[in-house]
Amino acid sequence: MYVKKEAKNRRKLKNQIQLEKIKNESEEQLHQLKLQFFTNITHEFRTPLTLIMGPVKRLINNYDKSDPIFNQINLIKNNSERLLRLTNQILDFRKLEAGKLKLEVSNLDIVSFTKSIFDCFTEHAKYRGFIYNFKSDIRSLKMDFDLKKLDKIIFNILSNAFKYCDDGSTVEIKIKYNAKNNIEFDNGNEFIIGNPNIENFVEISIFDTGIGISKDNLPNIFKRFYHVDSKEGHGSGIGLDLTKEYINLHNASLKVVSVEDKGTIFSIILPCEQAENYEKLDNLEIYDSNLSKKDLTEFEEKVEKSETSHQDALILIVEDNIELLNYLSHVLGDYFKISKAKNGIEALEQIHSLFPDIIISDIMMPEMDGIELCETIKKDIRISHIPIILLTALESVKNKISGLSSGADAYISKPFDDQLLITQIINLLESRKNLRESFISINEVWEAKVDQMDIDKKLILKAVQVIDSNISNINFSVETLASELGLSRTTLHRKLKSLTNQSATEFIRYERLKHAVTLLKSGNHRMSEISHAVGFNSHNYFTTSFKKQYGMTPSEFIKKNTYNN
Repeated sequence: MYVKKEAKNRRKLKNQIQLEKIKNESEEQLHQLKLQFFTNITHEFRTPLTLIMGPVKRLINNYDKSDPIFNQINLIKNNSERLLRLTNQILDFRKLEAGKLKLEVSNLDIVSFTKSIFDCFTEHAKYRGFIYNFKSDIRSLKMDFDLKKLDKIIFNILSNAFKYCDDGSTVEIKIKYNAKNNIEFDNGNEFIIGNPNIENFVEISIFDTGIGISKDNLPNIFKRFYHVDSKEGHGSGIGLDLTKEYINLHNASLKVVSVEDKGTIFSIILPCEQAENYEKLDNLEIYDSNLSKKDLTEFEEKVEKSETSHQDALILIVEDNIELLNYLSHVLGDYFKISKAKNGIEALEQIHSLFPDIIISDIMMPEMDGIELCETIKKDIRISHIPIILLTALESVKNKISGLSSGADAYISKPFDDQLLITQIINLLESRKNLRESFISINEVWEAKVDQMDIDKKLILKAVQVIDSNISNINFSVETLASELGLSRTTLHRKLKSLTNQSATEFIRYERLKHAVTLLKSGNHRMSEISHAVGFNSHNYFTTSFKKQYGMTPSEFIKKNTYNN
């Protein structure tokens, strides 16, 4: 009897454990589905954000700061940037859940960086009558930090300061180097994240005279989905939870001291140098969406220099969102010739008929997406030399790697700065121009640069091999070379022009003359023999061509070479 009862209890317990397991798995599955849904939504936000932020930034440059319209446009700009920050937080939350949240460090000026975030709230502070101050003991200091994550830390804390303060309150940011702020509250409630005993540090403190945080609430504000109601409603409850994770990633600390009905101080203690367990980023990444006057001047000078050399460059824009397609056409149309396509298939038709200088393509498109389009282009020898810039709402490293591994030359995440895109286009055009020019002037440099264009380098090397094997053949022609390479004469001309800045005829002559130099240096051949040995049927034409290529006649070359030896 006892044995039966024990067995029954064990079966019951086993069933309960199984039911609990199923319940937990269902809840986790539902949680993951929710996260995936919000992740997808944030990606969908990026294209309309591009269409808000782009025109607003162009408009704001047309108004003086004293103009009331400037303030209104600036309000739109600041809030569109705030929406972008919120969407990025959701993506970071997803990465945190998957254990993939990592530090991406740049070495930047902490003072100007913090001031740029402070400035985002200036108009809001004026509107609500705040006493809003920025103070720093140092003018500038370059140090290691993840600019996107630190931006979210400071922005979240500032946002909460305004949210939980009445109109006319005080909000203040202070920066100190290797020293701590002396603002204190009597009998303040205190909570600390991380280790505050850091050597060589910067402290960024954010002080407000708001409603304060109670002793019971203070430990909970960094818990996920926890929120305190305010006059402005409540947030998602993930902002300060992510702030805690960002602080820990930086090996930093965050001290909160608060007194109800008096105010709160958030003190971020940030080490100036990070350990080497992070991904190093280029310092060129722009953290202030408004370019400074210096940046703007440099951009305008660069564009002005390039206008004469690149105004005939044809840019093919491939984008399924008609509004974004038209907007990009309008922005880039001031600097380049433009052609438009709504998907990858339509783009391929235009590429084979127009042969654009650069292709700018979205990734997420119907019929043929940007990755497939990129792979198709880079595998087709007729068009593989054309540079490609991929635009996408998918910001993850995985998507960037898939974009670049497909052969893309650059990758820009939405929403992007118009000037950043234009600069990228100019850089690529200049890079290809330098590549072409280096083929004749510094052939080693050309070989190093073209290494990344594997299919194109193979074509050039094969063309050289075909010419070398026919070097003494006077009847060897462009048609013969094209036939050996499996290309039409027109395609061969276009490829060689884009890669070496030479026509097919010039390319063959250049290779013949290179071989002539080798024979001249050997000293084992007479001049008349050399011209015929490298495929010239006229000694006079050989001499004229040689002088045009090397700036001296073959006889002068021999004398110079003999003297140097």
